[in-house]
Amino acid sequence: MPRENKEYSQKLKYVGNKNQLFSVKNYIMTDGRANNLRAIDIINGKGLFMTILPDRCMDIYQLIYKDTNICYITAAGAVHPSYYDNRGTEFLRSFFAGFLTTCGLETICGVSDDDGEELGLHGRISNTPADNFYARIIEDNTESGEPEIIITGTMSQARLFGDKYSLTREIKIYTNENKFEIRDIVKNTGYKKSPHMILYHLNYGYPFLDENIEINIPIIESETVPVDDYAAKDLDKWDKFNTPQHGIDEQCYYHKLKTDENGYAKYSLYNPNLKKGISVKYNAKTLDYFIEWKMPGEGDYVLGLEPGNAKGGGRKQNRDDGTLKFLEPLEEVKYHLVVTLSGERGI
Repeated sequence: MPRENKEYSQKLKYVGNKNQLFSVKNYIMTDGRANNLRAIDIINGKGLFMTILPDRCMDIYQLIYKDTNICYITAAGAVHPSYYDNRGTEFLRSFFAGFLTTCGLETICGVSDDDGEELGLHGRISNTPADNFYARIIEDNTESGEPEIIITGTMSQARLFGDKYSLTREIKIYTNENKFEIRDIVKNTGYKKSPHMILYHLNYGYPFLDENIEINIPIIESETVPVDDYAAKDLDKWDKFNTPQHGIDEQCYYHKLKTDENGYAKYSLYNPNLKKGISVKYNAKTLDYFIEWKMPGEGDYVLGLEPGNAKGGGRKQNRDDGTLKFLEPLEEVKYHLVVTLSGERGI
């Protein structure tokens, strides 16, 4: 139920410009491989700062909470989608990671050859620019009683004689608390049945991520599966993180999370030295798989906690396993995630 924003009305009496309370700044990057890349910086006035990249699926490049970086950014950094190469693992040359990289919509994870189509790592959608992108600020009749920042746009991933998809995204940022929501609608805009895979590649990095991080994932017992033998040898340490290690490989695990009465799953991270934490709640009815990606390597120091609608390994593996999902002509599916940052443990 919308509430009157009386407190907000009082705040306005103290300021000359609303940018003193919160701000939304659109601009274009000009340096290196980020040249001509659209970006939008958001400050919510409570300690939350984020950078969204409209030309990269409206993914979240930076996430900072009260002066602490939360996410992992690769050595590639922000890269314009014109540099994207879909062959094999060349995706990694323009993979910035950030807080969110969206993977899909036709495949996720491993390289594969499926149904006569060569599929590169993680699909194309994260290198797809948004159409009809805009930001607006709702000041009246909001759920919280305080202004809310709404960012929207639609990404089209389609080809002649091939599969056709759209992803319409809304990101809502609250100004009364350090919380934001992502609501996505993926639609098969074509007239043939099409495979659909999606992964919300959420990435945590230093200084929020270090060897002190507390990883709280409420898993269902005996429902954690290592991806390979290398991960299996540390199965009992899936919830621990090391200092930077030299010459090691990544480890991945599939988890099955407990859900609430509405079908939502939730996990949290907390750094006791920084006294800062984050929680992610998501609709596990549509995002019914979860991948943990551990990589405490030197310079590649990252933890990925990733809800999705499919296993890793690529599309062919999912088809062979009988787990591949499809969208009928003009069918759509909705995804929802809620991210909250706080100074509390176990939020």
